[in-house]
Amino acid sequence: RTFSEAGFVTSFRGVAINAFGDVIVSALDAQGLDFFGVRVLRYDPAGGLEWTGRIAEDAGHEFFVGDLQTGPDGRAALAITKRPDTGLDQALTVHLRFAACTGDLDGTEDVAFTDLLILLAAWGPQAAHPADFDGDGVVGFLDLLTLIAGWGACAG
Repeated sequence: RTFSEAGFVTSFRGVAINAFGDVIVSALDAQGLDFFGVRVLRYDPAGGLEWTGRIAEDAGHEFFVGDLQTGPDGRAALAITKRPDTGLDQALTVHLRFAACTGDLDGTEDVAFTDLLILLAAWGPQAAHPADFDGDGVVGFLDLLTLIAGWGACAG
């Protein structure tokens, strides 16, 4: 995935989205150090993205994130700010591009053999893996059925 940002964080890594809409994000600062640890967001295909809880502990600071809407191109802008009482008022905007369809694990806008291989390679217990479409912490048979149900070109 590609991210663009304005503010004080240079890159994001470890993004995954499952069928239940969990988005897992870890951010890095300009020196490549963790800005905040892995966090989970909730994505609503109808157009919303929101954090499911408090963001992080970065030297004792907390972060706030507001809800956002996705545009017709499937992009979403996410605004992150530190708490006002930290004395830091910089904000970060992140643009996320979501997978075109469930099952598209390689981002090619179709569900095909490569996606099947990714799922099979992840088979078994997996914490926050994109192939865990049902979000139960295990890449298994129900996830395989979900991938097969989406087989072919993604709509739109």
